[in-house]
Amino acid sequence: MEYYKSTIVENGMTESDMWANDVFVRFQNKSWADSEYSNEWIEECYAKQVDTSSLNLLLCDNLNAQTDVNGTFKKVAKESANTVRC
Repeated sequence: MEYYKSTIVENGMTESDMWANDVFVRFQNKSWADSEYSNEWIEECYAKQVDTSSLNLLLCDNLNAQTDVNGTFKKVAKESANTVRC
């Protein structure tokens, strides 16, 4: 996935260097969360924040990438974060 490239803003630091470490920031060319982004968000952000030893419920938008049309989102959510999507 191609992401927005941070630019140097001051003192040799990039824009992304100034974000807090616990902030998950991603940019992409599309203006919506596509399948690749949604799956990465589950694995890289959400799964690290929830208790995966118990079943979790994730309430999602009706975006194509987060519905049954995308066969991988539900699978990634279950496997990475012990989460069902509704």
